[in-house]
Amino acid sequence: MIERFGRLNSMAIIDTESGEQHELLVGTERSITNARLSPDGRWIAFEVSPPGEPANVCVAAVRQRPIRESDWVVVDRHASHPFWSADGTILYYTPTGAVPMVRSAVRGRRFAPGTGTLDEPMAVYASNEMLMPAYLPGTAPIATPDQIIFVLGDFRGDVWLMDLSSSGSAPDR
Repeated sequence: MIERFGRLNSMAIIDTESGEQHELLVGTERSITNARLSPDGRWIAFEVSPPGEPANVCVAAVRQRPIRESDWVVVDRHASHPFWSADGTILYYTPTGAVPMVRSAVRGRRFAPGTGTLDEPMAVYASNEMLMPAYLPGTAPIATPDQIIFVLGDFRGDVWLMDLSSSGSAPDR
């Protein structure tokens, strides 16, 4: 799958033998990013962003190409970076907060691959100190059978004061 940066409202699949590109997801006015296929290849999770609005995480069955917008199901509004559990039964994502460039939590919804039904959202991880830099490409989390791997950064800062006068006393006026 590739994101088409010239056409932000499109996601395509490349045939590795012929090199041909085939539309997979096409939005009319919403940008499509961070698409992830389920482990069984029957579902796709992705984020869509209407112009000037926060991203939403959606899921759709991969039955025909391109997948019509009417077949997209919103998993969570104000969320991004979807990723699947190793067995495809939980769809994880990062809710957006007050600062759109970083994330500090991971949520999840149990997913039934046979029907596409989703349970209620659940908290999976939260941090008050470390943040995931959502603005860096390629930092979407991944799940293995026994762990979630994602980039965290400590973006806290300290304020330091220093006396710049040479003698250490107050400057002459």
